[in-house]
Amino acid sequence: MSKMLNPKSGTLELRYKEDERSYRIDVQSAHVPTFTTDGYLSKKAQRVTLDLIASDPFWYAVEDEIHYLSNWEPNLEWELEFPMTGASELGIELERFNGDQLVTLLNDGDEATGMELYLTASGDVKNPEIIRVMADGTMTQKMKLLTTIQAGDLIRITTSVGNKRIEKWNDAQQFWGNIFNTLSLDSQFIQLDVGENYLRYQTESHADQLEIKVHYRLRYVGV
Repeated sequence: MSKMLNPKSGTLELRYKEDERSYRIDVQSAHVPTFTTDGYLSKKAQRVTLDLIASDPFWYAVEDEIHYLSNWEPNLEWELEFPMTGASELGIELERFNGDQLVTLLNDGDEATGMELYLTASGDVKNPEIIRVMADGTMTQKMKLLTTIQAGDLIRITTSVGNKRIEKWNDAQQFWGNIFNTLSLDSQFIQLDVGENYLRYQTESHADQLEIKVHYRLRYVGV
């Protein structure tokens, strides 16, 4: 135990489970454990005192919330009849692109939280813009990248407080390269407020060839 809780060992992850929900917090040991013979339990058990410090005081959900900002709407209806005749012989439209579709992201935690957004494209996509529509519909926040994403590119946007980043994956050298300079000057790093948040995206070309995957972690002030 002393080896594991050595203050020089760095950050540890402490987990707490209640019913069907699990929470985690990053901590660091303030000192090696203190063992005492007071209230000695048995030959195989002994009381120990731990002092753990959490520089980030929030508890987090163990698993990320994952959603897609998809502008594609399903268009397949049942019941289908086979064989198809008439106009149906030309094919079935399985999905339809809707450039104005809002996606609802629910923050069920106690505090606003940041996101990680992963942008990938199947073709050239110019100047992608992520837009948050406020609940009253009168105001928006946006993040706009002044760049063209090419097929196969992977861009990561991190909006967490104290860890704001915009990066592009360099597959040849296997690292995330900084492209913070592509962010427009009027952009804001969007946070997800407690409750429902409404997001969509748009581009200046080929919006139907962009996919945005959103990761965010719920934050709790206590468990």
